[in-house]
Amino acid sequence: KNLYQDIVDNARAATNARMVTLVRFDPQTLTVSFIAWAGLQSSLFRTALEAARKIVPDFEPSAVTARADVNEQNRKVYFEAKTVVTTAKDLAKGVIDDRLMAIADTLAGIRFAYACPLLVHGEVRGSISFLSSSTFSEQERRTCDAFARQAALTLENAQMAEDLRHSRELLTVS
Repeated sequence: KNLYQDIVDNARAATNARMVTLVRFDPQTLTVSFIAWAGLQSSLFRTALEAARKIVPDFEPSAVTARADVNEQNRKVYFEAKTVVTTAKDLAKGVIDDRLMAIADTLAGIRFAYACPLLVHGEVRGSISFLSSSTFSEQERRTCDAFARQAALTLENAQMAEDLRHSRELLTVS
């Protein structure tokens, strides 16, 4: 189990979210890709995923990628660095088939989303989204925001470790 998975698992437990996703944003290609999901193993989600695969047989949540500007909600998160409070359907519009989101709503209770940008040195590098059957209370939002800060620090540390590894390689070559 990796550190990203620990973050989303702990975030899900602390907020009572049905699902938590951690997404990496690549500012060069303007794409987003999922790096960790919490809640996929729940019986509700497994039932929803089984139904979804009857419509889209090769659907694999962990392989979902999209353009960061795919919809208004994502543009706010990735280009304006704003937290959005919206429906799960609106957050996923253009990312996940509407029919699959209807299944997620009906079978797994995935209705509302609280999506926080992950800022590293003032730039958006990803997001963490909390998905639930009901809206989030003010206390739950504060907890979500705290997990967003933790996830951003984790991304920052991973980037610094990668930069250090690259510098070592350059020194070895020279």
